Amino acid sequence: MTEHPEDAMKNTYSLDLLFLEPPSPERESESGPPISHVAVKHSTSGGYKGVGTDLPLISHRCLSFAEFGAEIERLQAELESIRESARRRYESYDGKRKA
Repeated sequence: MTEHPEDAMKNTYSLDLLFLEPPSPERESESGPPISHVAVKHSTSGGYKGVGTDLPLISHRCLSFAEFGAEIERLQAELESIRESARRRYESYDGKRKA
Protein backbone atom coordinates (compact mmCIF):
# COMPACT_ATOMS: atom_id res chain seq x y z
CA MET A 1 0.00 0.00 0.00
CA THR A 2 1.54 3.24 -1.08
CA GLU A 3 0.78 6.28 1.01
CA HIS A 4 -0.41 9.39 -0.74
CA PRO A 5 0.98 12.66 0.71
CA GLU A 6 -2.52 13.85 1.63
CA ASP A 7 -3.08 10.67 3.65
CA ALA A 8 -0.21 11.35 6.06
CA MET A 9 -2.63 12.75 8.65
CA LYS A 10 -4.98 9.77 8.36
CA ASN A 11 -5.28 8.11 11.74
CA THR A 12 -6.63 4.60 11.38
CA TYR A 13 -5.83 1.60 13.52
CA SER A 14 -7.33 -1.49 11.96
CA LEU A 15 -8.45 -0.50 8.46
CA ASP A 16 -6.72 1.23 5.56
CA LEU A 17 -7.23 2.39 1.99
CA LEU A 18 -5.62 0.32 -0.75
CA PHE A 19 -5.58 2.54 -3.85
CA LEU A 20 -3.98 1.23 -7.03
CA GLU A 21 -3.56 3.86 -9.71
CA PRO A 22 -2.53 2.75 -13.20
CA PRO A 23 0.19 2.12 -14.13
CA SER A 24 1.59 0.56 -10.96
CA PRO A 25 3.58 -2.60 -10.22
CA GLU A 26 0.59 -4.08 -8.36
CA ARG A 27 -1.74 -3.75 -11.36
CA GLU A 28 -2.01 -6.53 -13.93
CA SER A 29 -3.18 -4.05 -16.55
CA GLU A 30 -1.58 -0.73 -17.43
CA SER A 31 -4.91 0.92 -18.23
CA GLY A 32 -8.30 1.43 -16.69
CA PRO A 33 -9.55 3.38 -13.72
CA PRO A 34 -7.97 3.23 -10.27
CA ILE A 35 -8.91 0.28 -8.08
CA SER A 36 -9.67 0.83 -4.41
CA HIS A 37 -10.37 -1.47 -1.48
CA VAL A 38 -10.79 -1.18 2.27
CA ALA A 39 -7.99 -3.35 3.64
CA VAL A 40 -7.48 -4.87 7.07
CA LYS A 41 -4.32 -3.23 8.40
CA HIS A 42 -4.33 -4.68 11.90
CA SER A 43 -6.21 -7.62 13.29
CA THR A 44 -5.88 -10.18 16.00
CA SER A 45 -7.41 -13.53 16.70
CA GLY A 46 -9.21 -13.95 19.96
CA GLY A 47 -7.92 -17.41 20.68
CA TYR A 48 -11.41 -18.45 21.69
CA LYS A 49 -12.31 -22.15 21.78
CA GLY A 50 -14.35 -23.21 18.77
CA VAL A 51 -13.57 -20.03 16.82
CA GLY A 52 -11.16 -20.43 13.93
CA THR A 53 -7.80 -18.77 14.36
CA ASP A 54 -8.06 -17.37 10.83
CA LEU A 55 -11.05 -15.21 11.80
CA PRO A 56 -9.58 -11.69 12.05
CA LEU A 57 -10.93 -9.46 14.79
CA ILE A 58 -10.82 -5.71 14.13
CA SER A 59 -12.22 -4.48 17.41
CA HIS A 60 -10.86 -4.41 20.90
CA ARG A 61 -12.37 -6.82 23.43
CA CYS A 62 -15.65 -5.36 24.67
CA LEU A 63 -17.06 -6.27 28.05
CA SER A 64 -20.20 -4.15 27.85
CA PHE A 65 -22.60 -2.86 25.26
CA ALA A 66 -21.27 0.67 25.85
CA GLU A 67 -17.74 -0.50 24.99
CA PHE A 68 -19.08 -2.33 21.94
CA GLY A 69 -20.90 0.82 20.81
CA ALA A 70 -17.69 2.83 21.18
CA GLU A 71 -15.84 0.29 19.01
CA ILE A 72 -18.52 0.53 16.32
CA GLU A 73 -18.18 4.33 16.37
CA ARG A 74 -14.38 4.02 16.09
CA LEU A 75 -14.72 1.70 13.09
CA GLN A 76 -17.25 4.04 11.46
CA ALA A 77 -14.84 6.96 11.96
CA GLU A 78 -12.05 4.91 10.36
CA LEU A 79 -14.28 4.12 7.39
CA GLU A 80 -15.22 7.79 7.01
CA SER A 81 -11.52 8.71 7.07
CA ILE A 82 -10.82 6.10 4.40
CA ARG A 83 -13.74 7.37 2.29
CA GLU A 84 -12.33 10.91 2.46
CA SER A 85 -8.85 9.69 1.48
CA ALA A 86 -10.30 7.76 -1.46
CA ARG A 87 -12.32 10.79 -2.56
CA ARG A 88 -9.15 12.91 -2.63
CA ARG A 89 -7.22 10.21 -4.49
CA TYR A 90 -9.93 9.77 -7.15
CA GLU A 91 -10.17 13.55 -7.58
CA SER A 92 -6.38 13.77 -7.92
CA TYR A 93 -6.40 10.94 -10.49
CA ASP A 94 -9.23 12.55 -12.47
CA GLY A 95 -7.39 15.90 -12.40
CA LYS A 96 -4.20 14.31 -13.76
CA ARG A 97 -6.13 12.57 -16.54
CA LYS A 98 -7.74 15.82 -17.67
CA ALA A 99 -4.43 17.75 -17.66
